[in-house]
Amino acid sequence: MSSAISRLIIKSDHIFSKIPQLGQTVGLVGASDLYVVMDINHEKRVAQLMERSGKHRLIEAPFGSIRTFNRKLAQFIHRFLDSKEDSRKQER
Repeated sequence: MSSAISRLIIKSDHIFSKIPQLGQTVGLVGASDLYVVMDINHEKRVAQLMERSGKHRLIEAPFGSIRTFNRKLAQFIHRFLDSKEDSRKQER
């Protein structure tokens, strides 16, 4: 993950825990990577997450270890990561 994003997330006081939504970008306690919510099991209170790095590795995480971001921060993260992906495609 970009160090700019890491600093923004670490310094943000808007990080809080709640039930994630499908497609939402989230963090995980103890991890520096970002993940995308692929599936939610409300009964077991776990979410299936995919690493945003593109490795397509899926993990299951309990709701309590997932950190969601407020809407503004989440939108910024999406725009930043999408622009980074677009610039990689143009380099090819």
